[in-house]
Amino acid sequence: MVPHPREELFTVLVVDDHPLLREAISSRLLQMGAGTVHEAASMAEAKARALATGPCDLAVLDLGLPDGTGVDLVTELRTQGWPRIVVLASSDDPYAVRAAFQAGAQAYLLKSASPTVVTDGVRRVLDGGV
Repeated sequence: MVPHPREELFTVLVVDDHPLLREAISSRLLQMGAGTVHEAASMAEAKARALATGPCDLAVLDLGLPDGTGVDLVTELRTQGWPRIVVLASSDDPYAVRAAFQAGAQAYLLKSASPTVVTDGVRRVLDGGV
């Protein structure tokens, strides 16, 4: 299934410490209709980008960052008024899933999922369905 671009452009912050994955996610989001995709490789870089840009329409982030936890970043972004946050993680540990949702994430997707599953999950969050 080919993702259909949204009619309006949206802004995104992608946070992952693996460059290849970060770039692949960013590319997929651009195909989905993102107008601007900001990238960060660490919690510190994500905080700096968030401060510089203000809240984006969406954040997609990993839980395992070199300088902090993604759960802490979810909490901080929600406090700053970020409306939609998707966690894209390698672990389906129930404690991590629960912590992400308690911190304010709208979706928890696995990196091992197919691109279609991830795209559909992100689209649901963008459309307010999660």
